[in-house]
Amino acid sequence: MAVRDGASVIAVVRPAQRKRAAELGASHVFAADDPGLSAAIRAVAPGGVNRIAEVDLSDHVDLDADVIAIGGVISSYYSSSDRPTLPYWKLGFADTTLRLLGSDDFPADVKAHAAQELTAALIDGSLRSVIAEQLPLADIARAHELVERGVNGRVVVTIDDRA
Repeated sequence: MAVRDGASVIAVVRPAQRKRAAELGASHVFAADDPGLSAAIRAVAPGGVNRIAEVDLSDHVDLDADVIAIGGVISSYYSSSDRPTLPYWKLGFADTTLRLLGSDDFPADVKAHAAQELTAALIDGSLRSVIAEQLPLADIARAHELVERGVNGRVVVTIDDRA
């Protein structure tokens, strides 16, 4: 969606997801387990990254602090720790804005707009969703395991409403 809106996207993904990130339009794709990740990101964004969509604040906040641009925004919708330790001075001297997001708390009009944009992107082909597995609700534990392992694509759980 960021590419669709004109952003230059730097994707940090599991190694198995690199090809998919490039297919979705990321300008630069890096493996999350690269020991030189911070330097690699700074090489393509010497002034830092303006916006970070953070998938695990606790696990990635040190990297975020290393690559954030002055005045940058970190928007996080998850943290594996309820009380993550923050590198305060690095983030503070970068004048960082930290946004903690809970999708259940967004106003109805914001959710409706997001649904319209996602639908439009699916229709025009700029967002392509790959379904890797389709499982019945009885296999919900397996669905979670697939997601945790980083399966390439979406895991869809079906609900049989005939019961």
